[in-house]
Amino acid sequence: MQYTSTVPQLCNATLGQYDDTQGIEAEERVRREELAILVAQKRKAAAELEYECTWKQSQELEAELAFLRERRQCYLAGDLTAAYHYQPEAALHPPAQTTSGRSHLPKPEPPHAYSGKNWANYNNWSRDCEFYFERSKIDFLTDKEKVEFALQYVQAEPQNM
Repeated sequence: MQYTSTVPQLCNATLGQYDDTQGIEAEERVRREELAILVAQKRKAAAELEYECTWKQSQELEAELAFLRERRQCYLAGDLTAAYHYQPEAALHPPAQTTSGRSHLPKPEPPHAYSGKNWANYNNWSRDCEFYFERSKIDFLTDKEKVEFALQYVQAEPQNM
């Protein structure tokens, strides 16, 4: 009798193990499918990134070509200095602009006034100006703009130091 009662228990235990194995295999199959989807998404994203980089390079080259064509037209029109104004870095990398044309970051503190008293005063003013220019790149696209801004903070004629 004891034998007959253990047989169904053994059968149930064996069937339970079989069911668990199928569940594990199903979970593993789902994980493999999810992994395959992630790999496909990664490949797609890499292809899109490569396309965007290629597109950006082509846009930069088109901008440089347009600039060179303009310079050529000026040269053919008689402006002999047109060839001297070629700056490939400026043509390839125009300054970044925000939608408003201004930086979205808060303005740094303006430089201290330069009174021309001593070297320490000059060094402080110079360092403050450089700091301001570095933090406000979008506002100063040319050296002329930087000079005009810095001159606002010169209070007196420089003295021999």
